[in-house]
Amino acid sequence: MTETTKIINDDIDEIEELMEELESIDSSKTGTAPVVKSTPIAAGLKSFLTGVNVTEDLKVDNQDLDSMLSSQAGLYAWYSVIATKAQFQYERAKANAGLVEAQQGSAIRAKYISDGKKASEKQIEAELVMSKAFQAAQSTMNKARQISGQCRAIAESMEQRQQMIIQACKRAELEIHMTGVFKSKEDRIASLLSRAKENKTA
Repeated sequence: MTETTKIINDDIDEIEELMEELESIDSSKTGTAPVVKSTPIAAGLKSFLTGVNVTEDLKVDNQDLDSMLSSQAGLYAWYSVIATKAQFQYERAKANAGLVEAQQGSAIRAKYISDGKKASEKQIEAELVMSKAFQAAQSTMNKARQISGQCRAIAESMEQRQQMIIQACKRAELEIHMTGVFKSKEDRIASLLSRAKENKTA
């Protein structure tokens, strides 16, 4: 097993764990209202790109196409996995934001009931959006969405890099072919000129 394959397999295992976590907080599957942690996800939100030289990885060196071709498959696979992980992280943050919203809304309604007061949905919504828990969950979700978008864009750029490498290889192959054709014609002309000179002197 190569190092690249090992990394990809490890990442796939982590993705499966994220999927299981998403299912575990889905109230439609459990049949009970899930408990929302006060400080979920935010502390563990990952950027996935820290320490990664994206510019270098996306570069196409026309003078070293062999190296570009040999590295493309591994880079494309790695960034594709990263994009998938970032998307699952966003889905998890989105699910958590929904749970926090539901919990905070219920708490606000319960407070009004316990105080013997009536409140319109607009009043409840106004208090909800001012809730620190709601704002934190929304902020985390938005950040996770941004990270997911960045990772997805890089993965798509890596696919474009592959096409660029293929086109560069085709151009290089054509140049080699044309150089050979021109060289062949030059040799043919030189041969004809040489024979003409020999015939002229004979």
